[in-house]
Amino acid sequence: MSSNPLTSPSQSLAAHFPERTGGPAWTRQASANTTWTLQGLFLTDLWEEPLHTCSRTRDRLGYIDFGMVIPPIRAFVYSMLLPYASYPIALVHLYGFYRCTRTMVFPKYYKRQRYSERVMYGVQKRVYNARVRRILESQIDDVQEIQHALEVVGSTRNQFVDDPHHKGTAYFVVEQKIMKPEAIFTGENWAWAFISDTCRYVTPVLFAYLFHPSCKRLTVDWRLWRQGRLQWRQVRHPILNFFKTYNEYNLAMRRINITKPAPKGAQPWSRNL
Repeated sequence: MSSNPLTSPSQSLAAHFPERTGGPAWTRQASANTTWTLQGLFLTDLWEEPLHTCSRTRDRLGYIDFGMVIPPIRAFVYSMLLPYASYPIALVHLYGFYRCTRTMVFPKYYKRQRYSERVMYGVQKRVYNARVRRILESQIDDVQEIQHALEVVGSTRNQFVDDPHHKGTAYFVVEQKIMKPEAIFTGENWAWAFISDTCRYVTPVLFAYLFHPSCKRLTVDWRLWRQGRLQWRQVRHPILNFFKTYNEYNLAMRRINITKPAPKGAQPWSRNL
């Protein structure tokens, strides 16, 4: 009886995401696999992850998915290096969001009892000191005194009730119910999962819209550079602009007007009469 060995999940950091359950959880390997791991993080997952993704709403997340910031940061880095890459990245991630909408699990109404039988009480004690003529308030932590306060207030909540046994003493009781973990997913946890899907696959689409003007400017400068009318340092690139001084940037802005064709002079309306 033979068994097929599982492929090592260290080939890609996509094992961080629960939707890929083909192998065991990713663990840090030796330094020899570090290069391949970085390749999976910055290159492989960029194209393969949106093609095989599922909605995070299928997993009952009990925490904020901090891994949702990795795809937007990765898309932003590639868009900064090559603005034209923002278009295919946006298309792939738009398909990934389409897959999330197809595999999305909507929250269902929890028909059972949403709150457990456990109840948390907060008790505040108010005592009038006749000697100094001041009212002193304190938080009660003693269990026996909390039970005494519950006997005094009865079913009254969120208001002070005088203690008939101790003159000048009143108790204020706050009651907090504890919601069951399975009932919490219908609201807050589902919202965090939906935010994770939106941040991972909609934000790269917005980057394509933001980098569209940069692509148009880069296209114009690339044509001028091929014609020999522009130096490569004057190309309006998102990264090259960071290394330009104010003088170089102003010269680059002025040469934009210089390279434009001269406007034609105004002609009188009676020329062809």
